[in-house]
Amino acid sequence: MADEESKVPFTEIIRSLTPEKFNEILSSSSRKARETFFHRHGVKASAAVSRLPRPGAKNEERAGKLFEILQDADDDEMAEEILRSWLLTKRAMLGAALDHLGIAHKDGLTESEDIQKFEKLSTSDIKTLAKKLDGIATKDEVALYLRFMGAPAVEKALS
Repeated sequence: MADEESKVPFTEIIRSLTPEKFNEILSSSSRKARETFFHRHGVKASAAVSRLPRPGAKNEERAGKLFEILQDADDDEMAEEILRSWLLTKRAMLGAALDHLGIAHKDGLTESEDIQKFEKLSTSDIKTLAKKLDGIATKDEVALYLRFMGAPAVEKALS
């Protein structure tokens, strides 16, 4: 985040998800954004469409195809945007985490340079923060957020 050396591997975060979780996260992006993501990687809906498809079936199929593509193709810019859109739906978690770290924010959003604190969290700090967020977000959501923010060794701390 701060420099090229500490760049968060957003595509790797996406690869660590289950296809179902990826679909959930992708679904939080606007329709226009999703269409842009699909177009960017040439993902089209299949030609075989039943007469009465289940609502959302086409998007699930396309999300699955995009997820498969991202298993091999690096697209950190798009992966970051997908994760960022999802995180915007988790404002309570963002706000509680920022409060815990003493970072000024408005409803979970900040422009403070203090967000670099995430990159310096120890295993103990991560465990304490995860405990603080218990009941606000799931352990997996907290792990995704911390990885997105560049916290080190999140898996080790939360295992």
